[in-house]
Amino acid sequence: MDSNGLVTAVGAGSTTITATSETKIGTSAITVTIAPVNAVTVTPATATLVLGVTPTQQLTANLTDANSNPLSGCPVIWTSSNAAAATVDANGLVTAVCRWNFDDHSDKRD
Repeated sequence: MDSNGLVTAVGAGSTTITATSETKIGTSAITVTIAPVNAVTVTPATATLVLGVTPTQQLTANLTDANSNPLSGCPVIWTSSNAAAATVDANGLVTAVCRWNFDDHSDKRD
């Protein structure tokens, strides 16, 4: 809170703000909540990975609330629907997977 009484939220929780002048005291109960995520937009929306040329792609998740205001500090969990083709780490880095078939001793890929 600044000297003019402007309260700035820094995290979820509750607090009591007290104003004192001479011998008089006034209080305000403040509750800070986190806006729920309304939408997640992943950038880029599509990508093509080429093994040996561009085997990785960094993705970014942009989160917004119901009023389209950007949200930050919210956890994002990344998953791949086909880990045999590409994996994704906890930071959104996608890596193409190369699977060679060594059982038949040929040069064919799976």
